[in-house]
This record gives sequence, C-alpha cells and structure tokens, in this order.
Amino acid sequence: MSRTVAFNLLNALPAVLTSIGYVGLFIGGRLTLETALASTFVAQAIARVIVLTYGRSYPGRGFDKEAYKIQRHYGLRAWFGSLSYLVTFRVDQFVLAGLVASEELGIYAVAATGATLSLPISRGIGQTLLPHVKRAKTDEAKFAAVDRAVRWVRLASGAAVVGLAALAPFVVPFLFTDKFEPAVVPLLILLPGQFANDVATVLSSAMDSFNRPEEASKAQVVSAVITVAGLAVFAPIYGIRGAAAVTSAAYFGYLIYIWWVYRKLKAERLGMPAAAV
Repeated sequence: MSRTVAFNLLNALPAVLTSIGYVGLFIGGRLTLETALASTFVAQAIARVIVLTYGRSYPGRGFDKEAYKIQRHYGLRAWFGSLSYLVTFRVDQFVLAGLVASEELGIYAVAATGATLSLPISRGIGQTLLPHVKRAKTDEAKFAAVDRAVRWVRLASGAAVVGLAALAPFVVPFLFTDKFEPAVVPLLILLPGQFANDVATVLSSAMDSFNRPEEASKAQVVSAVITVAGLAVFAPIYGIRGAAAVTSAAYFGYLIYIWWVYRKLKAERLGMPAAAV
C-alpha cells in the first residue's frame, strides 16, 4: 500500500507543481503564455529530480545490455501506439487552431478538458491490472482479472460520464461564465467517446500484460487514422462540433479493435470459439 501511495503521489507531482506555478503567476499578475511555458518546464524538471532522488535511480556507470535488449524489443512494439495516441488526443486542437476563431478554440479546449475527467479511473484500473495478471497462475485466472477490471471501469466510467453530462449545462457556465456555455454541446458529444476510451485503455493494459503491446499499438493507429481522416473532412465544415464527433468516433474505433483482439486472444488461450467468449 505504501508503494502504491508513493507511486500515485510521484505520478501526480508534475501536474501538481505545474498547477502551483500557474496559480502563483496568476496571483502575482505575471501569467502570460511565455511565463506559463517557462513555469511548466521548471515544474517538469523539478518533478523528475524528485522522482530520481526518491527512487535512488540516478544513472550509473554500469550498462546492462540484456536489460536494454528486452526494453528495446518491448518498446519498439509499443512506441508507435504512444505516438498514435498523441495524434488522437491532441491533433484536433492543433487543426482547429487554423480553422476557427480563438474564442471557439478556447470553448473547445474547455469541452475537451472536461471530457477527460473520467480518464484517471481507467488509468488507475489499468495500472493495477498488470500485476494481478502477472501473478495469476492460470490463463483462466488471468482473463478473470481482466474481465473484472473491465466491468469495474464500465461501471465507474459510465457513472462519471453520465454525471458529467447531467451537470455540464449548469457547471460549465457557473465555472467559466456564460461565455463558455457553447462548450456544453461539444462536451456532450465527446463524453461517449471518452467512455469508449476508458474501457479501451484497460484492455490495452491487458494486452500489455499478455506481452502483446503491438496489438494495443495497432488499436491506437486505427484511432489516429480515423482522427486524421475525419478532421480533414468534417472540421472545416462543422468546426468544433465536427472535431468533437470525430474524436468520439476515433475512440470507438480504438475500442472496437482492441476488444476484437482481446476476445481473439482469450478464445485462443482458453480453447474456446470466439463467439463463446
């Protein structure tokens, strides 16, 4: 438990330090784009030093070639998935910056940020899933752990998404003034996709734990392709609402692919027809 608490605190440290920097600059009347970027860099650097110090993991003179080979082999199967996830997660705002007015971009940023409030649920469940699968002695127990995690994330993320959808028409104008009320509609469009992303995130962690990171990466590529193609077609016509719909569709593509791969793997390992899984 103590290590889990330490992991969560250290994992949250960059965001906490960055937020403290923003608030301090705002109170001091010095918050600009340039100072915010500088503050982010300093916060990230300090967080990394703290993590390395706490873990006593400063780089040493030794070099473990065997460990490097294992990490390189695994990393090469996973890196293009991480890159594709960034495309799905960020490229919509990048594209919109050249298509819509700055006011609309700000409205979309509020909607996109609000839609990700359920993301810590899936990431938390996904991070704790891997050791459970690794410790399980049989394939039946491993898949039971994954299925249990998927049920939990569907319940928790579904409740969070429904709650956000119900509160958004009241909370968004209250927190950001009436100027940001138009963010409610794109937020509602993004929320179903976020639910799909939450479930897919846990299934991706499951594929990682079965030493199949390339399958999770392929699912992310599917999501990225839908994002790029969809934005090219719909963003110029429908603006922020079109971008929100494309992002949701991309996350559902991600979920459908990773769910199909997981069911196929489960059927192979348990000797069952895929339709019975």
